[in-house]
Amino acid sequence: MGGPPQTLSTLILTIMTEKSVLHLIPGMGGGGAERQLVYLCRGLAHLGWQVHVGLLAKGPNFSDLEKTCASIHLLRARSSYDPALPVRIVRLMRSVNPAVVQTWLEMMDVLGGATCTAAGKPWVLTQRRSPVRTTGLKWRARNALAARASAVISNSAEGQVFWSRALPRGVRSAMIPNALPLDELDAVPPVLVPRVRKGQKVILYTGRIDAEKNLETLILALKILEQSHDFMAFLVGEGELRGDMESLVRRNGLEEKVFLPGYKPRGEIWGLMKGVDLFVSISTREGMPNTVMEAMGCGCRLVLSDIPEHRGFVPAECTTFVDPLEVRAVAAGLREALDDGADRSRRAARLREVSEGMTIETMAGRYEAVYHDILR
Repeated sequence: MGGPPQTLSTLILTIMTEKSVLHLIPGMGGGGAERQLVYLCRGLAHLGWQVHVGLLAKGPNFSDLEKTCASIHLLRARSSYDPALPVRIVRLMRSVNPAVVQTWLEMMDVLGGATCTAAGKPWVLTQRRSPVRTTGLKWRARNALAARASAVISNSAEGQVFWSRALPRGVRSAMIPNALPLDELDAVPPVLVPRVRKGQKVILYTGRIDAEKNLETLILALKILEQSHDFMAFLVGEGELRGDMESLVRRNGLEEKVFLPGYKPRGEIWGLMKGVDLFVSISTREGMPNTVMEAMGCGCRLVLSDIPEHRGFVPAECTTFVDPLEVRAVAAGLREALDDGADRSRRAARLREVSEGMTIETMAGRYEAVYHDILR
């Protein structure tokens, strides 16, 4: 004979647990990982998942997270190194009882991964950038913990190759590309930047302002470009090196040509992308950058660093690839792109064709398949 019949409330709780996921992330800052979490929460909720998000801080993407169906749990902590934080994560896991836990960014990969390992909870680690760092105490701890994960999901082929070789047998590795909300992108009207002089070109960068984004090389290349082209360049974003980049602009006499306006809301950036002549990103390391995807969706002419992460999803016929470590090569790429007389509508159609495969529904469905696989 079987056990006693389950009550309705028990059945409901069982069903909810079977399709529930807890995402752990340090905060909802203005980066690409935070934006992709918003998209994934939206897509998983549409597939019937009960979605929880545990985080330490709000930030620019928090308001968009609130608009999803996710249950948000703010974890009190004096800092990322608060010794009480692992206890609070354990309490959150016991409270929401998720079927799967997924961690985002290195700090939560370590804290959340260690907690899941101790609790025996299925855990998915997300790799947002490649190549994967292997030095430093935090990175060594994270990479060692990854061997105890249920799955490691990368957003680039380079990241997936690293983990497929590094992980022990039994830990699944996979590559799931980022998503692009094309309906939202299409609804934003172009923002036409006022040109000081007739024929003046407008160049746009948007993203973090840190060492990996290589903006020092870009600014020095813009100094060379000044000799042959009349332009305005907007480097939009925040980061630890913003003050240094502003100083570099002044030292090179580019105050009337290169502007660092700080953080801008996503919709405003999309409008700018639709109105500029050129989008540039010469990062030295990436995963699958949101800003490049968004520029593709807006039909921008692209100048990108020649790294495998960019080559992996951007059509070469719409892009000028440059060596990110050579200032003159970057300047030459900017000149080539600005002088390109190719039909913009044809290029935009090609970029749009590629972008249409990057839907939120597709991404969420692939994550759901990973969850079901590790739960089985």
